[in-house]
Amino acid sequence: MGVRKLNARGDVSRRTPGPNSGYLGVRLGEIEHGVKVDSVEPGKPAAKAGLKAGDIVLSVGGRKVASVDAMVAAIQGFKAGQVVQLRIKRGDDEVELKATLERRPSALNRGEMMDRWGAS
Repeated sequence: MGVRKLNARGDVSRRTPGPNSGYLGVRLGEIEHGVKVDSVEPGKPAAKAGLKAGDIVLSVGGRKVASVDAMVAAIQGFKAGQVVQLRIKRGDDEVELKATLERRPSALNRGEMMDRWGAS
């Protein structure tokens, strides 16, 4: 197990994604009970799976996600081409979606990735 550093807010710092780590194509924001999808990139895995802005992500691959960092770590744990199950809350309903992850765009640097994920 690697050592993880705390950032200035006291959160665990994100590790740099590997070149073949999974990519969902969403911008995220934290809320009290989960992770809110702020926007979905057209044509990317999240859009193809049916994820919509305003959805609340409850779990990724069966693992509960309570923060943006937890969701990012969960997605990074999968490789491009793998299918990941997403449990979301949409309005009053809970829905299961499956997304086939893509390869992370190589043109994105760490700052751009964090910006796309809604992190500061």
